[in-house]
Amino acid sequence: MNSFHVLVSLPRGEEEGTPEKEKVSATSTSASPPVPSTVASLGRSSSALDLRTCMRRTMDVFRRKRIVREASTIGRGMARTLSCGSLPPAWTATDGASTRKKIAFLSSQGVVRKESVDIPSVQSMPLKKKHWLEAVDTKHRYGSNLSRYYEIWKETSSRENFFVWLDHGPGRELDLPDCPREVLDKEVIKYLTTQEREKYEVVVKDGIMAYKETGSPVHTMDREPPSSYGQEAGEGSRPGEPDDMKQNDTWIFVCSPEGKIYVGKKRLNPSPRFQHSSFLAGGAALAAGQMDVHRGKVIEVRAFSGHYRPKRENLLAFLQMLNDNGVDTRQVRFRQFKSK
Repeated sequence: MNSFHVLVSLPRGEEEGTPEKEKVSATSTSASPPVPSTVASLGRSSSALDLRTCMRRTMDVFRRKRIVREASTIGRGMARTLSCGSLPPAWTATDGASTRKKIAFLSSQGVVRKESVDIPSVQSMPLKKKHWLEAVDTKHRYGSNLSRYYEIWKETSSRENFFVWLDHGPGRELDLPDCPREVLDKEVIKYLTTQEREKYEVVVKDGIMAYKETGSPVHTMDREPPSSYGQEAGEGSRPGEPDDMKQNDTWIFVCSPEGKIYVGKKRLNPSPRFQHSSFLAGGAALAAGQMDVHRGKVIEVRAFSGHYRPKRENLLAFLQMLNDNGVDTRQVRFRQFKSK
């Protein structure tokens, strides 16, 4: 990732109809960028005018809905289209060959289905809106909790950055009944460093999924999968809202835009939590969800992640990647959940 654009929050007086030229962006370089004249003319406090501080600590990329929709960055991650140059070698078309792949998989009813997807057109996924706050928060407090306080901040007349208001301004005395301050500060998410994430990386060779560091097959199931695994539960029988899933020890996975797969157990207690956003430290992902693996053999993939809310095409691209590495996806059950 050579460069990325960072969106800086505009003053509260700005409305949805603000002209395009008033969006402020900066390109990441080795030298700190100068403060644009547009920002300097906004009449904000000297601390708010310090663009370097805003970029480094408490950028608010959640200020206006229109900017949120168009934003290309979330914390350390970047939402970008997977060009052929960034795809795994097996996905790159050669000699004019079509990049549209037909992927076979088991439906929730146990029937083999086939769907096609144009692999290079699949976009990596940023964290969903309310979880962006989690990524840019220096404490990485749970995004769903932060969003409750964020809604209160939007209704105030304060010109302070959200996190300054929340931790050092008037918001520090706020204690919401549906999310007490104690819960807000306690429920934080573990964001892995590059070195820490290595132990979660897995590779797939000849159809077997194993941890890259140890070579041990991935095993997420306590008992043998029945021959009719999953047929007893129709699609949609599981919870339909990813953020409502509140249990420990669910096996989750994330696939990075470069095709690296990370697998680990979801942990809610004790804090810090370990969830989908943990693997890539809030960065964009190609695919995310839950996975059942029996002694290295992938049994089921579920498109279930409250942080990323993956689209069907993202999971189909992931299944194709498994297939390219020897997994018989005709034996892999795929579940898609409704998302709001």
